[in-house]
Amino acid sequence: FFYRVLLTYGDNGEIILCGKGSGGLNEMRKKLKDNQIYVGVIRVRAVDDYGSQRAKFVYINYVGVAVPTLRAARASMHKHDFERLFNGYHIQIYA
Repeated sequence: FFYRVLLTYGDNGEIILCGKGSGGLNEMRKKLKDNQIYVGVIRVRAVDDYGSQRAKFVYINYVGVAVPTLRAARASMHKHDFERLFNGYHIQIYA
């Protein structure tokens, strides 16, 4: 079972919902554009060596390769706000 939420910035700098659902990481990756900045969380099921299953949350911060440096720097000022919004994640990925 996967669950995801993905946010991005609109034309005026407002934060907008880009996607949500149960499609998993591959579906989330299809939404990413090289000229955008995204933050999101994906829920994954972790299974240990004994077969015990637990939900784990992965926080993702994605800055596309075509995002101008100044825009990326301005967006980084919101990093801690997003981390607080998605509080309780188990791992974070910056890409």
